[in-house]
Amino acid sequence: GKLAHSEVMLEIHHSNVVLCASREESMSASIVEGMMLGKICVVTNNTGIADYIEDGSNGFVCNVEDAQALSDKMRFIIENYHRLKDVGNAARYTYETYFSINKFEKNISKILHR
Repeated sequence: GKLAHSEVMLEIHHSNVVLCASREESMSASIVEGMMLGKICVVTNNTGIADYIEDGSNGFVCNVEDAQALSDKMRFIIENYHRLKDVGNAARYTYETYFSINKFEKNISKILHR
């Protein structure tokens, strides 16, 4: 079934990890929203959001179609979750730096005033 955006945000809020294992995706809104909430995010290197994630620093990136690499990342997160708060904080910082409404407004303002 379909969920309203508010329901999706509640699910992300209650999640420990947000995963986008797509083969191809330009920009994952769910990952951006996960970053906004300071969640640990895992993506494949074939997603647009991967350009903003430094593996192990503000999220995790694995090669597309590499099930073993994805499994290894998830196992690492499960086994080390209590030590990964800084990754979630860095994800939030990345959101603020690139995706927040304030950043959007500044970028639009620059475009309009050229």
